[in-house]
Amino acid sequence: MSAQPTAQQVLHLFRSIVRTHGELLPAELRELGNAHTKSEFRAHLQGKAVTSQQWGEFMSSWQGYLAMLRPDHVGSSGGSLRQSADSAMAADAMRETAKGLDELLSPEQRLRMAALKREAASLGQGMLSGGKPGSQTEGRDTP
Repeated sequence: MSAQPTAQQVLHLFRSIVRTHGELLPAELRELGNAHTKSEFRAHLQGKAVTSQQWGEFMSSWQGYLAMLRPDHVGSSGGSLRQSADSAMAADAMRETAKGLDELLSPEQRLRMAALKREAASLGQGMLSGGKPGSQTEGRDTP
């Protein structure tokens, strides 16, 4: 995606992600995911000097995320083989983008990302242990 996407394309992607969160994620993760998604889309939309290349990377990364959550969503035509190939390409693009992401983040964004990772890990551990998500961190002062 070399040209800047239209507002309709950005809104469609945002809504698809939020809808998928609602369909697939438990309430705690859905709230966390939706808040993060909203924050990232808002920050990118309000960016003063976002280039076409940055828009392309932004859209590609979020499309990869959506493909990871729901592989059947990517490539609405062409059958399941094409959908699988599109999903794999989108996931590869997302992994490639994530490799250099840390270099692009500000110190504040790195701290926020670390906090999100800790929260996601604690929610995941709670789900794996059969308890309520996040129940392992309740009552502790440290994350």
